Amino acid sequence: VSYNNNWKEEYGHPKDIIPGRIIENQDDLEGVEAITGATDTTNILIEAARIAISYMEAGDE
Repeated sequence: VSYNNNWKEEYGHPKDIIPGRIIENQDDLEGVEAITGATDTTNILIEAARIAISYMEAGDE
């Protein structure tokens, strides 16, 4: 997986940071802060989480 190299390495690699942020904010995905330099990746993963949550909620009905 490759990312734009503009993200700050001292904050950690986006592949390690983004999933945790999504899990922490799964009740309000709007609260997930994108990582500069990995904005598209962040947004794609958030959308995937939204889809997964909607499937889970549909399965509960």
